[in-house]
Amino acid sequence: MNGSLVCDRRDAIADDAAAVRGEPTIVVAEDEPTLARNVARFLRRRGYRVGVAGTLAEARELCRRLAPRILLTDLDLPDGNGLALIDELSGGGSSCKVVLITAHRGPDLARDAIRRGARRCLEKPVPLERLAAVIEELEAD
Repeated sequence: MNGSLVCDRRDAIADDAAAVRGEPTIVVAEDEPTLARNVARFLRRRGYRVGVAGTLAEARELCRRLAPRILLTDLDLPDGNGLALIDELSGGGSSCKVVLITAHRGPDLARDAIRRGARRCLEKPVPLERLAAVIEELEAD
């Protein structure tokens, strides 16, 4: 994935409109391009400004530039581990709420992610409506 902030021209227009309205920003760190694009489009339709990163380095840069309210991160990224992002954000005093999304199953991983500062740990595949409900809960929190 190229890691660009937007997927196409329509997404850029949606992001610009969301930014003007002051809508919250979400960063999606996911190295599978189709999944990242689908999640980003779904969130944009719900009024969010969305940055998409395909690597850990890109996610770090987007989090620095956009100061997102929420980060949705995959566990396994090509250049590192989503847990590192959780550590960095929670250790750096960020108010960003992190949701770890992973195909790895098991309570130990979820407990570790929560202990490190993630607000939720979701197992793939995550239905988009479930993801929306989690984001709404985090927004209300």
